[in-house]
Amino acid sequence: MSDLVDDCIAIVICRVSAPRMMRFRAPSALVIALLGVYLVTIAMMGCNITWLVGTDSHGNRVDRRSMKTRCGCNCVGERPRKCPPGDSARDMSVAKRQTTDEISRLIDIIVREGIRRDHILEEADGKLLINIARNCSSTKDSSGEYLGIAGTESVSSVKNDSSLVLTDVMSAFQGKWKKNETLFQEMKRDLTSCCDAESSFLTKRNVRVGEILPNVLNKKLPLKMTRDMYRNLIKDWPLKHKRFNKCAVVGNSGILRGSHCGASIDSADAVFRCNLPPLGKKIYQEDAGVKSSFTTAPLSMLKSYAKMNEESVREQFLKDMEQYSGILSAKKPNNYTKYMIDSIAAARGGELQMVYEHPHHFLRTNTYWNNHGIPKKITSGIYLLSMAMTRCDEVHVYGFWPFPYDDKGDAVGYHYYEAPVFTKDSHDMPLEFMRVRRLHQDGVIQVHMRCSRDLR
Repeated sequence: MSDLVDDCIAIVICRVSAPRMMRFRAPSALVIALLGVYLVTIAMMGCNITWLVGTDSHGNRVDRRSMKTRCGCNCVGERPRKCPPGDSARDMSVAKRQTTDEISRLIDIIVREGIRRDHILEEADGKLLINIARNCSSTKDSSGEYLGIAGTESVSSVKNDSSLVLTDVMSAFQGKWKKNETLFQEMKRDLTSCCDAESSFLTKRNVRVGEILPNVLNKKLPLKMTRDMYRNLIKDWPLKHKRFNKCAVVGNSGILRGSHCGASIDSADAVFRCNLPPLGKKIYQEDAGVKSSFTTAPLSMLKSYAKMNEESVREQFLKDMEQYSGILSAKKPNNYTKYMIDSIAAARGGELQMVYEHPHHFLRTNTYWNNHGIPKKITSGIYLLSMAMTRCDEVHVYGFWPFPYDDKGDAVGYHYYEAPVFTKDSHDMPLEFMRVRRLHQDGVIQVHMRCSRDLR
């Protein structure tokens, strides 16, 4: 393959790897792929490319170009041919450089168009968020503070077009969904390269005694890995090298109520759940299912079992954990979670395994989304979605809806079960949801708001 093709490939790699590009757009991919095929073909045939540049009536160069292929002459290379009169190796080198520069210009245009489209889509999402806040703030219990968007930088500065309401948001999930395998695989590669699930837990292989780790919950209080904490760590990632066909990522929004999605969720090969949701109660099973493969366990919910050295508390903890299987992930080690790990290991064997989240993995995942349109700290939902993307061939999402009303104007609970509501936090759930919505529209993941009863 000629140096020209090598140069062009390098240009393509540099341009499409630009950090502002969230994902590779299909039209851009098609144009660059066709251009690459053309370049490879003419290089193999021993042809050269020149650009025909238009000029105006005064002889000035104008931006009107076409590409012309000239075959049968190769003045440079291992097997040079005789050049026509007036053509030298230097001329061919200059022509090659001009061609490479021109291709670079064309690819820059393609990339800029992709970035411009992202800005347009983000602005449209911002309009929706602004008008949701405007429409919901008329009620006493549905302020902008509840939505998490009042006074934040998460929305566009464009504040008109009040006709955009929740019906516009919900409309994205109606009709037939089609997977875009190209975009899915690209995002999967991006997340795997920075945030593969195999590095998500603290293990005896990826941390050592005395190591200082960042504290995701409080940056001012870093965590020192003591010998006692190290003893509780697992040896290696429990699902090493394992892949899943269909995965379900389940949020806890009240939108799950009446969704009839329980059977669809339980049909997945792996189910990722947030923040110890209730699975044992029959009133929730039809909508939320009962299966769990990976469940996050926030310290705020584990504090009720802080006196794990007492037998009654330990028994209550084990009883409450009976509804979960697979992996239970705690945010960080402390003086009572070590008793939890020992208790689960003794009572449940390999049916349930409690682990610690690796702070470096969470921070890398958080940085990934910071660079892709979510400026604040990500929620457990987005974190689990990212993990599922690196391990699964299909990702289905349920229970994501951060607004107090649905598209019909009916109230939607903060959770599908009774639980305290915490509104003052560091997350931006509406903005996160709009990113999830965009991934659904792009065919990367499939979001389910309602499911068919026929799956039962």
